[in-house]
Amino acid sequence: MARISKQPVSVAILTRIHHQTAPEHLGTEFLEVGDDFIRARVPVDARTRRPYGILHGGVSVVLAETLAERAGFDLEGTLRNKRLDLVGELRNTRVYARVPV
Repeated sequence: MARISKQPVSVAILTRIHHQTAPEHLGTEFLEVGDDFIRARVPVDARTRRPYGILHGGVSVVLAETLAERAGFDLEGTLRNKRLDLVGELRNTRVYARVPV
């Protein structure tokens, strides 16, 4: 269990607290929590595609907000600017996100 904030955080905890939320509905999977990052992915499928078959921009925002809300506070609880790295194809695959803290 990593300590990237005042509260302990793990993949299991992130998965549990996002039960019945927008990230869960969109298929977000929390993959890894390190001492200074959180990594997750979201599928590009019928739930998340635009009519043209590519990832809907709003899904990227949900993914970014989901990770940033947890990673946005350092050990002292102060909000810091974050960089979100999105990697992946926008069609028929998964998009991965990593937020350094």
